[in-house]
Amino acid sequence: MVTFENYDNYSRFIKDTRMKSMFNRLGMTALAILVLISCGGDPNIESAKLNLSRRDYNKALESADAAIAMTPANPLAHYYRAFILLEQGKRQPVGERERFFIKADSSFEVATTLYEAQPQPGKEYALIELNRVNTWVEEYNAAINVLNADPNAELNEEQYGKSISHLSNAFAILPDSLSTLDILGEVHLMRNDDASALSTFQRALAADGEPSPFRYQRVGQLKMRAQAFAEAESIFKDGIAKFPDNIELVQELADLYIQSGESDKAIGVLGDLVTRQPENAQYHLVYGIQIYSVTQELADGLRNTYTSIEELNRSIREEERKSRPDRTLLAQYRATLTQYTAEATEAEARMNELTDKAEYELKKSIELTDTNPFAYNALGTIYYNKGLGFFDKRNATSDNAQAMEFDKMGRAALESSLPFNEKAAELDAANTEYWLFLFRIYTMLGMTEKALEAQQKAGL
Repeated sequence: MVTFENYDNYSRFIKDTRMKSMFNRLGMTALAILVLISCGGDPNIESAKLNLSRRDYNKALESADAAIAMTPANPLAHYYRAFILLEQGKRQPVGERERFFIKADSSFEVATTLYEAQPQPGKEYALIELNRVNTWVEEYNAAINVLNADPNAELNEEQYGKSISHLSNAFAILPDSLSTLDILGEVHLMRNDDASALSTFQRALAADGEPSPFRYQRVGQLKMRAQAFAEAESIFKDGIAKFPDNIELVQELADLYIQSGESDKAIGVLGDLVTRQPENAQYHLVYGIQIYSVTQELADGLRNTYTSIEELNRSIREEERKSRPDRTLLAQYRATLTQYTAEATEAEARMNELTDKAEYELKKSIELTDTNPFAYNALGTIYYNKGLGFFDKRNATSDNAQAMEFDKMGRAALESSLPFNEKAAELDAANTEYWLFLFRIYTMLGMTEKALEAQQKAGL
């Protein structure tokens, strides 16, 4: 099933849709009666109604236009012009309805203004919104039905195009429905059309009388994907200014800083959240994870450095075994080895500093709320990766005694990770990823029975 969970007004839309479906059943009867018995007193309007009942929309529109030319301030004439355009548009192919609906909406707007200026608006005034809503429901439901036609099949271009047309039609007749643009933007994303998605979300954001953090998030994300980091930063900051406690927007800004190589800024923006609400377990969790994500970038680089150190040590040993070793080459190897070792030491110090901070924040999160399996899993991951780091150092050293010490430290770190990962699996036993993680750790520690049990629960 296609779902649209990420915008704020979806639940209201579902409620409105049910209400509008009821209006749909009642409204068409009211309109039929209106067309048959309402008397406007203007022969041009009577002609419009007669041609409308015959479905001769061109002549009906001519009569409505003649009524407007004769009495521009007659709201009934504008109402019938809108209604004729609406009915005419509904009978067009789905991709050609939007222009009719835009004109109908414009005429409905004029009719509404004129009716509201009267002491007692006519009964057609009450039907304006009903006509719009009924048409919106028809087009919206049609769009969703296209998207959900076969939940197990990939949508093709024709289906995407049809759903987009239906949503464009829905927005054309009910342009106050900004959430229609949210859905339309999501469909463009599903279609991998970032340019259309961006313009759609920007349109919703620009017209947003009640700002939605979701729209700031989507526009910023799409700017990031286009490598427009400065524009994305501005969008996220604008959103955060309006929604300072919205963790998704703060995370997006932090991710942007990480992508642009400004990890200290990334840590800082999330730290502000924790400072404002120090008792918020979720903030500590996200902050800890964000800090740790920075360490993982350092860890990737450190792992590559240790691999290079391992290869250099191997090259040095091979050269020294030769009967006539190349002293110049050995000097180059050793100089490079010294450089790599210094880089590794610096990276490791920074990584340990950040890891300790991440560990503190995650433990604080658990202290505040001890039922979140993800927090336990994150802590377990920290100790697991510490173990892998010791194993990398074990492989990189040429000192056997030191290698044994690193191996011992690595195993100790893996053992420290177990209680946290086991707690995560206990709290969310249906999560196979937690059991898979445990399977790996048990296997590395030689805990065969535990490994087999975790393997089974992981579904392997």
